Amino acid sequence: VRESYNKLLQFCNDPSVIKSSKSLIHLDKTDWLLHLAYIMSGANMIAESIRAGRAVLVHCSDGWDRTSQLCALAEIILDEHYRTIHGFEALLEKDFVWFGHQFKMRLGICVKDATNEKDFCPVLIQFLDCVYQISNQFPSLFEFNNKFLLEIAHHAYSLRFGTFLFNCERDRKLNNARESTTSLWTYLNHKKSEFLNPFYQKGPKPKIIYPEPLLMRMKLWEDLYMQWSPIYQKSIPQIPINRLHDIMKAAEGELQEKEKKIDECTSAIQKLKEALQKSGVNIDLILNSDDTYKSKSYGAAEELKKQFNNVFK
Repeated sequence: VRESYNKLLQFCNDPSVIKSSKSLIHLDKTDWLLHLAYIMSGANMIAESIRAGRAVLVHCSDGWDRTSQLCALAEIILDEHYRTIHGFEALLEKDFVWFGHQFKMRLGICVKDATNEKDFCPVLIQFLDCVYQISNQFPSLFEFNNKFLLEIAHHAYSLRFGTFLFNCERDRKLNNARESTTSLWTYLNHKKSEFLNPFYQKGPKPKIIYPEPLLMRMKLWEDLYMQWSPIYQKSIPQIPINRLHDIMKAAEGELQEKEKKIDECTSAIQKLKEALQKSGVNIDLILNSDDTYKSKSYGAAEELKKQFNNVFK
């Protein structure tokens, strides 16, 4: 993974490679997206086993790298709560912070040339990338947006908050990290409106989702890996987030009005059919290309046209 990550960073910061016609071949050679696919496939297997009522034991060599990754992703797949902002924060706190993931060692914090250190491994970044991939496949089932994940990835290195400091909870307690620093979650929740996904589906939604761990479905997280590239243009939405909410709300209201009108038309048509049946008139209606009605009984056609015009006014 360390070697793959280094290759990825080299690819993302080499304009000549990115602009070349073989850029996708170079990206494929990093194997980064392949690693993501393997992790998501493993999470799917865990989730499916749990859904089927089978017990699952997950344990990597140390117990706080792949274990945290796979278990957390399986929980996102199985439980919609972890696809919300507060749920995702609780998930990271539970499966990474409290579980003893060694942030300082794995992220290479305060280490010169960290990416070449033998203990360096961007497990947290890789996990966030997997979440990014899943949210791309299910864009309306996550309450948070891409900016939320980017903010977490950024502050994993910023040392501004105590949440990801040190290697374990014991070290954080010995150094009074929680008392002397602000929690990252407090900061993010204060800016919650910036991280809301305007396309988030409210109301009933599928509890369990299974992402497709296929390379063809994987997408390079450009906003993270290419943010310092000289040729990269950040994908900033042209419409402010609060404006998007207004547009979505207006569209929803318009849709409800149209659905109401359809129901009224359907009801009126049904009443008209019942009236015709009671009158004993047997008329064969044909809808032609100019949306007017013709009838084999021309004497009744004009009367029918008047009634249908009233229905569809």
